[in-house]
Amino acid sequence: MHSYKEHIVAFMDILGFKNIINTEDFENIRQMFLEIIPKENEELALIRAADPADPKDAPLIKYNKILQEDRKIHIMSDSIVVAAPCQLPQALAVVIDTCMMVQQKLFELEKPIFLRGAVAKGDFYSNGSMIFGKALVDAYIAQEYYAEYPRIIVSDDVQNGMDMSLIREGHLCKDEDGYWYINALEDYINYPYWNGTENNPTYTKLRTYIDRQLSGYTDRGIRNKYLWLDKQLKYIEYRASCF
Repeated sequence: MHSYKEHIVAFMDILGFKNIINTEDFENIRQMFLEIIPKENEELALIRAADPADPKDAPLIKYNKILQEDRKIHIMSDSIVVAAPCQLPQALAVVIDTCMMVQQKLFELEKPIFLRGAVAKGDFYSNGSMIFGKALVDAYIAQEYYAEYPRIIVSDDVQNGMDMSLIREGHLCKDEDGYWYINALEDYINYPYWNGTENNPTYTKLRTYIDRQLSGYTDRGIRNKYLWLDKQLKYIEYRASCF
């Protein structure tokens, strides 16, 4: 029977998509979208090692089940939707990991692309070609009016039931305005592994691109987005200097 089910839903907007449509040819845009769709090897990288006979690994088994069977990804023009059902407690972790993977794949493009989004919880329905529900609307409104910068924020409803391990593991952090957001940028740069920023090609690529965007005159709203990214990079530079 068709009905609503409570889901964790992320709605993400591709920033600068109008410019991409106007300046890039069809094949480049198609390849960009193909990059967003997780490939089998990337899916396998998210699978968590778990022993079915060990009760302590039950959350990991539930995480793997959601990832392989229940998670949904929809792409609609400049919008990306990720959803997972709430009846399993690992739904938020699956949505966050998927959002992080999608954003980091867009960082990898020759011209990095940034996402602005939000994660909400509530009723949601999907049958493959049709998606709707309050969670989707709430996530859209939050990304449109509150996310503001190239970040994926987490709504208060989701935050109240948040697994604190997501914070301990560095997947979520709190911004100066009080919003929790997915820490995709710091995870992508992974400065401890690269022994600081000076030996980190991912950092160098993003630093060069962001500096270029801030070097001339541009619309204030767009400039503020890159200033926010610049601030995040400076914080990462500081963190890297402590290692």
